Amino acid sequence: MTKTKAHKDSQHNGQKSVLPASKLKPFKNELLKMEKDLTTTLETKKEKDLEITTAPTPGDDADVATETYEKEMFFEISDNERESLKQVQDALRKIDNKSFGVCELCKKPIPLKRLKVIPYTRYCLPCQSQYESRV
Repeated sequence: MTKTKAHKDSQHNGQKSVLPASKLKPFKNELLKMEKDLTTTLETKKEKDLEITTAPTPGDDADVATETYEKEMFFEISDNERESLKQVQDALRKIDNKSFGVCELCKKPIPLKRLKVIPYTRYCLPCQSQYESRV
């Protein structure tokens, strides 16, 4: 068996595979930018939330309903952003511990094409489909 084939086989047997440092750097830079953007957005929304909760209560039922709906939408968006931030931070940890680019389910390398689109992805496409069908 050639060295290259042996290396590819070991990647598919559940062992960690590591992208070369030259390929990791752009992912790390992109993830750090995403982390900064999400953190800034969440801090801004936190300040806005403080303004909303300290604002005077509206007068009639329609105003109360509208404000309640807006608050729920605001909190839902914030939850999604917090989850995205967590996923980005997890991906940065994976870069540090040299497990970035490995599917958490099948332990096979995630294709570079997928990582370029979603650098914080946890799964390869087949495993992502499998995960989503269970949720």
